[in-house]
Amino acid sequence: MLRLTIPLLIIALSFASCTSDIVEKESKSLPLSTGSWRMTMTTNDTFIPLRFNIDSTLTLTIINSEEQIEVKDVRIEGDSIRIKMPRFDSEFIGLINSPTNITGHWYNYLREDYSIPFDASFIGKATPIQQPNGDELKYEVWFSPNTDDEYKALGLFHVIDGEIHGTFLTETGDYRYLQGVATPSSFNLTCFDGSHLFGFTGEFKNDSIVNGVFLSGKHWSEPWIGVKNDTFELADPDSLTYLLPGYSTITTELVDFNGEISTLDAEQLENQVTIIQIFGSWCPNCYDEHLFYKELYADYHDRGLNIIPIAFERTNDFAKNVAAVQNQFEEIGIQYPAYIGGKASKTVASEKFPMLNKIISFPTSIYLDKKGKVRKIHTGFYGPGTGVYYESYTRETRIFLEQLLDE
Repeated sequence: MLRLTIPLLIIALSFASCTSDIVEKESKSLPLSTGSWRMTMTTNDTFIPLRFNIDSTLTLTIINSEEQIEVKDVRIEGDSIRIKMPRFDSEFIGLINSPTNITGHWYNYLREDYSIPFDASFIGKATPIQQPNGDELKYEVWFSPNTDDEYKALGLFHVIDGEIHGTFLTETGDYRYLQGVATPSSFNLTCFDGSHLFGFTGEFKNDSIVNGVFLSGKHWSEPWIGVKNDTFELADPDSLTYLLPGYSTITTELVDFNGEISTLDAEQLENQVTIIQIFGSWCPNCYDEHLFYKELYADYHDRGLNIIPIAFERTNDFAKNVAAVQNQFEEIGIQYPAYIGGKASKTVASEKFPMLNKIISFPTSIYLDKKGKVRKIHTGFYGPGTGVYYESYTRETRIFLEQLLDE
């Protein structure tokens, strides 16, 4: 059995402003000490510590390196506390044992019967938000090395003054904003977004990383290794999914939120530039892509850009799937409609698009010109946590869309 203790990570939480119908604040003293707290998430024999801040307004903000996730739905009733995460269907339910200690469980409702116990204690002055700096270290990475499940990744890290920030890019997306603690010999990184609890540990050995372990909540663990390589790059995301011979466009069924079925075909796609977005509301890279596509829609819809999001969800309950997508789109502020594609399975998604060789990632985006012809298929999404990779992709996408819109 794997036994691992991940050293202290820097994920800050600062309890954010809530309306009176969410948190009933008393004029007397707060039930919790304000400042910095430490939370330990326990997964079997593995301990993943997190940090959060509580302020005088009982507001909460999750900090993943440069990212801040505001949490408004905080309820305190007597000695009980519930913290409802905004992006995904999960929450912390705890007991306030004293102004300096909370115990309870984190419940992830996107998975069946899934919870992780936590213990949180007050430690003092509020933790400042750290920003990545220092020289970037670039590693060629192998997850599950020397097995049939081996896959490549690109590790990007900044290490300075005992802090480490970074992420991993794979051919299907990235692990978003990671932050943790580093010594000359070892390090840890973590990210928590309300659905995904990621923990990475490793040991520095000359120009290599050895004895790496990747944990995803309590359900996944795998080894990884890396070696410094400033020239390593992954496969081109535009080359992995493609049209099969004999096809030039996309034809598929669309199911709207009322269960009504329609057919999407080349005729409907004419005279506009279209992005068909294959996604899931449970997917963090999809969330990041939504933020970018919201900007694209605002900037280019008047010139003829249309975005058609098709969701593949984790439950078999149509109403629950609709609610999950609606809640996420409302939280982000997306105005264009989405559709339900089916179960959150790459096999199911591939069957929905038989004109493609395969769907290997959520998200996958299909770009079509004004004649309804497929011009590009992009696998995965490198979000803002990837730095220059995100900047390059968003810049090139805008240039490409403007070319299609001008045709």
